[in-house]
Amino acid sequence: MQKRVKSFGLFLFALCLLMFVPLMRATIFGSIRGVVHDPQHRPIQDANVDLKAQRSDWVQHQQTNGDGEFEFSAVPLGEYTVTIKVFRDVTAEVKVRVEKES
Repeated sequence: MQKRVKSFGLFLFALCLLMFVPLMRATIFGSIRGVVHDPQHRPIQDANVDLKAQRSDWVQHQQTNGDGEFEFSAVPLGEYTVTIKVFRDVTAEVKVRVEKES
């Protein structure tokens, strides 16, 4: 009986933890996503997309997929610069802010 109560307590703790983690994560992280396309609005595959924090050394790198899409998830709240390079040339630089949802 004691083993069963202990197992149920562990299950209940794990369940509470799983319910709490998304709430905690939602308040300190966000995501940034976009599409890179040419002037004729055709998606650009394999464009290099860099995400750099403006106030720290935090950096992430990605390449766009076949539809020109990119997504950075689990980005800490703050201000960032998104730099897009196509064929080694900087084609766009955008300042963005990841904020807490209200």
